Amino acid sequence: MDPAQAKDELARRLRGQLAAARQATGTTQADLARVLGCEPAKVSRVLSGSRGITADEVLKLLDFFGVAGDVRREIEELSRAAARRRPKVAPGAQPEKFSRLLRREQTARAFRSYSTELVPGMLQLPELALRVIRLNPLIRPEDREALRDTRVARLHRLLAAGKELHFILSEAVIRCLAGESDLMGPQLRHMIELSEHDQITIQVMPFSAGIHAASGFGFVLLEQRDPADNFVFLESLAEVTWVEEAHLVKVYAEVLEDVGMRALAPPATRDWLTNVVSEL
Repeated sequence: MDPAQAKDELARRLRGQLAAARQATGTTQADLARVLGCEPAKVSRVLSGSRGITADEVLKLLDFFGVAGDVRREIEELSRAAARRRPKVAPGAQPEKFSRLLRREQTARAFRSYSTELVPGMLQLPELALRVIRLNPLIRPEDREALRDTRVARLHRLLAAGKELHFILSEAVIRCLAGESDLMGPQLRHMIELSEHDQITIQVMPFSAGIHAASGFGFVLLEQRDPADNFVFLESLAEVTWVEEAHLVKVYAEVLEDVGMRALAPPATRDWLTNVVSEL
């Protein structure tokens, strides 16, 4: 197993142990911080997978949780795998925040998102993807094409793995394409074609729907097979936020459900997009 994948899986398993202990004895992250002799913030980062954990720290937690037998051996092996050195890659070729999302997608059951202004990367034509990547000053010129190829391959990889993909787009996403006149028609036709795939759902939230709970911000919800492992991904130009607290993830899921109910249904979205293309 790749060290990065092992780190994420190790964090997931430790979160599961904490959840079981919390249910049985009321254990909190503050209790784990006392066991490790660190600040609670460090425990939070370890459990989210954003910070590594040493083998000694893993053993302390396993002892604290009273984990034994096969489960203990599996977690110890994950700890060793996570500690192995990763092969060096060119800095910036694939930002770590994006790499982590790709890893977490592999275990997801469904990918759901709301977008405010930009066509989601998985729906972008290669030409649009490269144009968007060129606008990011944090991505080195020599890494742009490799990142574009990764984005394009991502959709096919998730479809081949049987993932369910649901994209809700503000009408602004479509209207912003007017500034890319040479690509607007091909991009919209591409999205219409994708919307006919059994695993892909595309909806448009028209301006006429008015303001709603997700107005002004976009996000990605990754649904895992175990709902307790669901999480939300928020991205800006230079930062990324992972929301993994169950009560907050639940709020995002409820917002996404509400937005989906207010947006155009998939057949109506196809008709709406087809009409926009006809007016070009």
